[in-house]
Amino acid sequence: MEKTIYNIGLHEFISINSSLTVNRVPGGWNYIHHNSGVVFVPLNREFDKRKRGININKIITFTEEHFNLPTPIMETKTREGNYPLVRQIISKLLSNNTNLTKSGIAKLVNLKRGSDISNAIKSIDNRLSTDTKVYINYQYIKDRFNLK
Repeated sequence: MEKTIYNIGLHEFISINSSLTVNRVPGGWNYIHHNSGVVFVPLNREFDKRKRGININKIITFTEEHFNLPTPIMETKTREGNYPLVRQIISKLLSNNTNLTKSGIAKLVNLKRGSDISNAIKSIDNRLSTDTKVYINYQYIKDRFNLK
């Protein structure tokens, strides 16, 4: 069987022509243009803007650190200080930029139900429209990860 980009193994290379090589990587292929660099082409529906290789753990950790939380949100259920705001921001970002269910997001931010995420998103939407400081912090985190 002739090797094509669809049947090469993970981390295998195939030369398309003298200036283009393709490397199979997790989630798709790297098209290596010898004169202009590398372009990642996702597999299946991964081209969907809501699935663009977002590192959820980095978003959560960065947001926790940005608000100087002494304990990660997964280790506490407290509603004091900035914890609710951090949960709200993370919930909105993950809801807008991933295909995670609300129940899945709830588990990541230490809430019980998907309906808690719906409420968190409503709360942050209200705060974003009325509180300039919250809006600036949200935009900073969103822009840091090129999120919508």
